[in-house]
Amino acid sequence: MLQPSATLLETVATRADSRGLQLAERVGAVAFVTVLTAIAAQVSIPLPFTPVPFTFQPMVVLLGGAALGARLGMTSQILYLALGIAGLPVFAASATLPPGAARLLGPTGGYLMSYPFAACLAGYLAERGS
Repeated sequence: MLQPSATLLETVATRADSRGLQLAERVGAVAFVTVLTAIAAQVSIPLPFTPVPFTFQPMVVLLGGAALGARLGMTSQILYLALGIAGLPVFAASATLPPGAARLLGPTGGYLMSYPFAACLAGYLAERGS
């Protein structure tokens, strides 16, 4: 049987005795991956044959999930979606859809809604050592 391996967060986080400091490290890591996902969405390359642009978001989602683990990776992507639904300009630019929840109903909606599950799977595999 495989031994569980530590995620990047568990490896580099300090071994603080204070639960408050541990919580602050986790919250900071989740916020960092959320911001990286939003930045990766802004690097958008439109493709002539599809309304879905090429972005670096999938790379950030998978690496963030693997670095944070299943729970925190999923949390970072749920936070990313919540920020976008609230109307913050975190989603990739769209010529046809307004900012906010409408993006989840457009051509990129399925991709966006899969991010929490993709991060969770990447984190699970990283924790498992696969």
